[in-house]
Parts: sequence; C-alpha cells; structure tokens
Amino acid sequence: MLALMMMVACGDKDSDSAGAPTHDVDIQPIWEASCGAGCHTGGSESGALALDDGYASTVGVASSVDGYNQIEPGSLADSYLWLKLEGTHEEVGGNGSAMPLGNSLSDDEMDLISAWVEAGAPQ
Repeated sequence: MLALMMMVACGDKDSDSAGAPTHDVDIQPIWEASCGAGCHTGGSESGALALDDGYASTVGVASSVDGYNQIEPGSLADSYLWLKLEGTHEEVGGNGSAMPLGNSLSDDEMDLISAWVEAGAPQ
C-alpha cells in the first residue's frame, strides 16, 4: 500500500511539472481573445500594457504599483495583472477597473493563468 501511494505521489509530481501551462500555448490566446479588441493589442496600450507579445510585456515587468510586477513568476500575490483579473488590485494601491472590462474570464481561464503563474510563468 505504501509503495502504491509513493508511486502515485511521484507520478503526480512528474505530471505536474510536465503538464504546466506555457505562455505561448495556453496564456497568449487568452490575452488575444479577452484583452485585445483594441484595448491591449494592435497598437493600443490601455494602461501602458500591450499584450501583442504578452510574455515580454508582463513577466518580470514592473507594474504601475510599487513592489509589484505585472506577472511575478511563482507568486500570484505579487502579480499585479492577476490582481486586476481578480478585482483585488485596489487593495494594494492599484486603480481603475477590474479586467477585462465589461466581462470576466471563465473559471477555467482563471485556473489556467493561476497554474501558469504558480509554475513560474514558463514561456
């Protein structure tokens, strides 16, 4: 029984690291579908955030709030863009509306972005 539990635990660990979402495959399509439409893509930079190349403009890039990057690999709490998506950005000194405007991401999209950030935001 113990051997089976160890095999399952090891199998889960391996599948988590192998199955982590990546920006290019999993996250950029969300930015394009939900954050584009003239707001953060195609030459528009609402809030000084252009998501045409969402990786280069978010991961490890300072946000408008001191002490927060747009995306801080491995830390949702330190990722200002995540806080904007959650609508909790004002609690850390941010301003403006929750994103995306007039709509929210699905639970599956939020889970995917969360898993990506927590996995270290791999490209």
